[in-house]
Formats: sequence, structure tokens, C-alpha cells
Amino acid sequence: MNNQKLIPVFVNTIAGIPTQLVDARELHTFLKVGKFFANWIKDRIKQYDFQENEDYLRIAKSGNGENKGFQPIEYHLTLDMAKELSMVERNEKGKQARRYFIECEKRLLSELPVFLKPITEPITLEDFKWRHEVITTALQNLQNAKVVITFKGSELLIGKRLAKSKRLS
Repeated sequence: MNNQKLIPVFVNTIAGIPTQLVDARELHTFLKVGKFFANWIKDRIKQYDFQENEDYLRIAKSGNGENKGFQPIEYHLTLDMAKELSMVERNEKGKQARRYFIECEKRLLSELPVFLKPITEPITLEDFKWRHEVITTALQNLQNAKVVITFKGSELLIGKRLAKSKRLS
């Protein structure tokens, strides 16, 4: 099964932390849910007690076309929320989506430098000090080089800071 682009995953920040997210409408379409999107997402948020700005972002889009007074709401879900929603659909598409999100997380973790990976077992004081030194040195180097780090879609962009009035392009 090739899960390469099953449901697009992108990065945005939740509570200031870069987080992998998926568009709830795309998940809804993929899962072939038999309810209207707005009803489905609102029901699931309430039923499973998901928290805005923790489990998902709620984004009001400006109306256009013939529905000028209508403001559609977009939801960007964390992978954990997307996995849970996939599981509760209890169908083959839900199972496929849940496995895909798990694969996305594994791929992200495998690409992280060792000092940024979550600590899942006890470490020695020496290892902790090494990790702290590596991260502190990297941050100092970035500050000294006047580097800007930002996200564009799912890509991490690193570039030199130009002038206060100019932005990284």
C-alpha cells in the first residue's frame, strides 16, 4: 500500500509549537463519512472533547462568490486527532488513514537529529548535558548569524535576516 500522499500533511503552529496537521475536510472526504462536513466535525469535537488550539485550529475563511454572507470554517487537525477520528469511523478507510498518520509520525521522528528526538527512556546526566550543549550552541550560532527560521507550508525555511523591514522570501 503506497501511502505517500494519502491525505496531505502540513506544518503550522499550535501554541507556538510547529505541529503536523491535516485539513479536516480532506480527512472527511477520504473517510467517506455519510454526514455533511460541518455537522460531522462539530459532533466529533463535542463527542470526543477535542480542544481548540490544542487538538485543532479553527479558521474562518472569508466568503466569496454567490455566498458572500457565508463564512466557511476550516479545521486543521493534529495527527493525534486525525488518528482518533479515523479510528472511530470504524471502516476500512479509517483504518488506512490511521496507519498513514502513524507512518507520517515515524517518518518525521526518523528525520530528526538525535538530540531533538523525544527521550523515551532514562538517559545519563552526561547525555543530558551533551544534548543541552548541542542545542544551546546551535541556538547561539543561529542568533549570531542573524538567521530567520520560518515555515512555508510543510517546509522549514532557514535564511539570513536582511533588514528589519524586509521579510524572508
